[in-house]
Parts: sequence; structure tokens; C-alpha cells
Amino acid sequence: MKSIYFPQIKPTTAMIIGYVFLIFSFFSFDQINQFITLFLLGILIVGYNIRYEITSDFNNKKAFTFFSVPIIKFKFNLDFPDYISLFESSYSKSNTWGPVSALGTSSKADMMSIRLFSATQKTSIYKSGNYKKVEKKAKELSEMLGVELYNANN
Repeated sequence: MKSIYFPQIKPTTAMIIGYVFLIFSFFSFDQINQFITLFLLGILIVGYNIRYEITSDFNNKKAFTFFSVPIIKFKFNLDFPDYISLFESSYSKSNTWGPVSALGTSSKADMMSIRLFSATQKTSIYKSGNYKKVEKKAKELSEMLGVELYNANN
């Protein structure tokens, strides 16, 4: 059974907060409890990620990873796609929750996306700023599943 992994993009604000915790932990080195708490929070925030695993038999999984090592896997329900689309888009995400609202109200990025389309569902499974990487993954997925790939950029 062949599988392809699609790591999800972590918000920049989460990475900033994780690194801030790590930096502050070293300033509180003389207070060991505070150091350990801030250091562990920073490592958890920086190290966690989510990735989708699409398999050739379409028994898909959603995995929570810690520095790319899967910790927990759940079934990821997707309809088998009628076709796969590769396209460029601009994404905007609200930052109006919690402590990250101080870093701005929204963040925007131009990215390439892979989206699976079926009669009842459309799901984006991968986004990246690297066109070649996204195109390669889309072609691999298309070949593995035997589904047509529509490349909106060609």
C-alpha cells in the first residue's frame, strides 16, 4: 500500500509564540519551574503539526505529529475524488483570537493548493508557496489514485 503525506501549514503566529516562549524560558533559567514550563510550552507549540496521509486504497488518516513523528492518527473521511485540481490562490486567515490578535488582525499569503473534488465534497489537502513541490505531490497523487489532474496554471 503506497501513501503520500501532506503536512499542513502551521500559522506564522503560532511559530512566533512558540519561539517567544523558548526565548523567555532562557531568561528565567534561575527559576527552574518557570524555565521548564515555558520551555516545554515552546517546544510543544513549535514541534506539533498536522498531516494528512492519503493511501492507494483510500484508507486515509489525519495524524498529529511532533517534529514529524506521528503521535496520534485518526481516520480522515474523504470521498474518492472525481478529479484533482492544482491552482494558485491567496489565503487570508483571521488573527482576532487570543494572544495573537496583538500581532495583527489577519495574515495573507499567496500559495499553490491541491484540492480534491467529488460530487459532494471539495477538500484542500495541501498548500505551499513552492510551486514545484506542490506540482510534484499533485502528480504523484493523481498517478497513485488514477484520477485526472487539472492544473490551472498551465
